[in-house]
Amino acid sequence: MELNPADYYRIDWGALNDLPPGEKMGALAKIFEQVRADIGAERGRMAHQAHADHGTKKAAAEHLGLSPARFGQIYDERKKAMADTKVTRVAYDFGTELHIMDVDERGVYVDGTAEVLPHAGDRDSTLQDAGYQTHGEWVMQGEAEGITVERQEA
Repeated sequence: MELNPADYYRIDWGALNDLPPGEKMGALAKIFEQVRADIGAERGRMAHQAHADHGTKKAAAEHLGLSPARFGQIYDERKKAMADTKVTRVAYDFGTELHIMDVDERGVYVDGTAEVLPHAGDRDSTLQDAGYQTHGEWVMQGEAEGITVERQEA
């Protein structure tokens, strides 16, 4: 299948062409940076997911059609970007299960970080037994109550 970017990515050239030249150049620069960031983040996410799914970097690179060197570069860039991104570990109560996951500073779930713990009503004890300390109070966050947690050092 031949990919045509116009099939899945659109720029509103009419709106951009209506801008004064200086504003248009500024808007194009912002679009360029955002597209680069979005594509880089997705490629990194795909590399880490392929590694998790296939067990080795070599197998993941092959699966993605990349050379091992290029795969390693994308994988390492994502790893560095994730290290530079502040994340918070949050537990959400879905009745009989606690879903514990990392969220970034924008509140977006970080792929591959979810952990599910069954509980029978005493969520704080369930978290403590699993090695988590809670911070703050349980508050409604969307469809579930949530609380900030951190893993206790053994």
